[in-house]
Amino acid sequence: MIFRLIFGFCILSVAAGCAGRFENRAAVDGPALEGGAVKVFRDDWGVAHIYASTEEGGFYGLGYAKAEDQLERFFLGVLGARGELAANVAPEDLPAQLGGVFPGVEAMIESDYQMKLWRLRELSEAAVDRLDPQLRKNYEGYLAGISAFMTEHPERIPDWAPKDVSLADLVAIPSAQTWLAYQGGVGMNDCRRGGVAIQTSAPPRSYSNQWALAPSRTATGGAILLSDPHPGNDGRYVYEYRLHAGGLRMAGYAYGPTLLLGRNEHAGWAFTTGAPDVADCYAVETLDEQNGSYKFDEETKTFERRRIVVEVKGRDSVIIEAKYSDHNGAPAPVVAEIPGKVYVVSTPYLLNLEGLHNAVYQMNKARNVDEIKQAQRAGWIFSQNLMAADIHGDIFYIRIGMTPVRPDAEVDWRRPVNGNDSAYAWRGIHPVDDLLSIKSPAVGYLQNNNVHPRAMDIPSPEEIAGLPEYILDDGTYPWEDPAGRGLRAIEAFAEIGQMTEEDAFKLAYDSVLVGAPRWTAMLADALPESGEAIEGDFKSFVDDLLLFDGALAASSGTALKYVYWREALRDRLQQQDVQPLITVLDGDAELTASLKAAFARAAKDAFERMLAAPGGLARTYGDEFRIAGGEGRSWPMSGGSLWPNYDPTQINECFNDHVLLCPTSLLAMRYSDPDENSRRYVTAGSAIMRLDFYSPDGITSYSAQRTGVSDVEASPHFDDQAEKLLSQNTLKPVYFSWSALEPNIRSTTSLIYSDQDQN
Repeated sequence: MIFRLIFGFCILSVAAGCAGRFENRAAVDGPALEGGAVKVFRDDWGVAHIYASTEEGGFYGLGYAKAEDQLERFFLGVLGARGELAANVAPEDLPAQLGGVFPGVEAMIESDYQMKLWRLRELSEAAVDRLDPQLRKNYEGYLAGISAFMTEHPERIPDWAPKDVSLADLVAIPSAQTWLAYQGGVGMNDCRRGGVAIQTSAPPRSYSNQWALAPSRTATGGAILLSDPHPGNDGRYVYEYRLHAGGLRMAGYAYGPTLLLGRNEHAGWAFTTGAPDVADCYAVETLDEQNGSYKFDEETKTFERRRIVVEVKGRDSVIIEAKYSDHNGAPAPVVAEIPGKVYVVSTPYLLNLEGLHNAVYQMNKARNVDEIKQAQRAGWIFSQNLMAADIHGDIFYIRIGMTPVRPDAEVDWRRPVNGNDSAYAWRGIHPVDDLLSIKSPAVGYLQNNNVHPRAMDIPSPEEIAGLPEYILDDGTYPWEDPAGRGLRAIEAFAEIGQMTEEDAFKLAYDSVLVGAPRWTAMLADALPESGEAIEGDFKSFVDDLLLFDGALAASSGTALKYVYWREALRDRLQQQDVQPLITVLDGDAELTASLKAAFARAAKDAFERMLAAPGGLARTYGDEFRIAGGEGRSWPMSGGSLWPNYDPTQINECFNDHVLLCPTSLLAMRYSDPDENSRRYVTAGSAIMRLDFYSPDGITSYSAQRTGVSDVEASPHFDDQAEKLLSQNTLKPVYFSWSALEPNIRSTTSLIYSDQDQN
């Protein structure tokens, strides 16, 4: 057997020998459960609803369901956290839907090196003993559930599956998958901002939407909360579930066994990227040519050295000597070095790997937004914008992260600082009450779409005054940028007034590009002076283009013409045109003659290009912009970005230049470059959307997961949500109660779980 069985289990066929070990209890709001019975019900979307009388029994069912849908993905998570991908897996070993997770051997080698450099799996061994005792039992149940499925279905186990999966692997998985973007990546980016050449590539920026409305701004009787992360690949990096087990009543998305993103009966929460500064880059002057020692104040210290071996399937191993300092009491790996100097990254998360798990567990049990905040005292989730709502009508925001207390708030901690002087050593960790938080603001809404708090519209400058910049900003995004998605959300709140349920659905799938009327007005102004002959099909093209309403709707031909024109304009503009154009966008000038010529000529370029493409001028936005499923299937998609997918270095680095240069719609899909049929396919964007409606009577939720809940391509739930939800701009109901679920049950799996060790 591949797994070392830490905990015993019984499958239904041998239940008679196990039932006597359990107290007979019936689940509230669900089916009657006797002994250690666990029920896994699948609804009409394939989502697993797990019912059990104990929490650990529920996690047993969750592990079983996860293995049924995503066994290979689970194994990849284990190997990735261990730094053992390249040793065990070749790209050709993976099904197509998993190939993009690690697109090649070199990517696997780099990932393995980073995981071993940061020692995440090793340090997770000690973190296991610091898990909440009940949570540890729950994780034991999860492992047993995966083992149970494997025992029943040995044909599903790939040859490259890891051996002896343990609790330490479960602790390591979520940190491993977020580390280079957040816990450690923040410090590596500090080094990069100082001009330090780091061998490993920076992970792509991660985006998300979140917004919340208080009852004063809704027509639904309570608060409304949107959670909409925007990862690459697909939404199956987490697992949608419904859990009704012991004292837990949860629905959401799990990272392995970690119920990371979701809601219970009382409250729910959302995450977006953007946070306090949770790591630092230290520049350390060394004392010898080998960079083996350094001064810290008057003390001479020696770097710890470790030999990292990355084994590679079918190739020679990669061997690297790693070095560590002990800045701030934790191993701080050297990430770059030159003669006489090294750069190390220090983050407090390295010795707090259990914190994410304990904090999320307490969030799962929170009865209101105040308890969601207080849950962070049990540990620290990775650095995020956290937004929440509850049935009492409160909405809440906190810029959360395990933030060191720096000795000098005036230092720019987003760049390398002096690593030879204790004056730059941390003075502890800020308590959660030190961080920026906002509860139920008078304006009645909150939104953060990856922006600095100064660009949220809320809080006011007075509320921020006096907070160190490192509490507000980790440097991931430029604080001056309000982000087009955020501007669109605020604009929509003003337009809607009292938000209905229908309004909320529309805003969740809003495809409007903020500022679009400004651009078509400038084009209308430029065309008469261009000297272009505007007649025939070109006139029809231009007339249609000028009617663009700003929405990248799948059914809109006008939207596709607008995209073609903006892309042609980007190709026409030179770097020297950027600042004059920004001046025009700010309302401080009119288009220059050269800009008018570029605007008009770009319209002709767009016309000629679209005319020559397959399908010609009759195509709609959704004919070209698609969401792909299995076996060559695809469907029209709305929403998108004018931020190009190529060359983000010249004028295309418009994220930092002006919000209207390359806006993204709230439905924030990113696409591939066009193929030979001029089709572009979703590569990133909205992937695990959840929309909650809160009231004193409870919570009603809707969700969509790109592209479906199952990794098994033969499953009807492999891409059904891409076809029937995301392509159709709608969401499916979350059957939270038994009365809602029962009419929609499509299958039932009955299990028996024993938490007694049967080794």
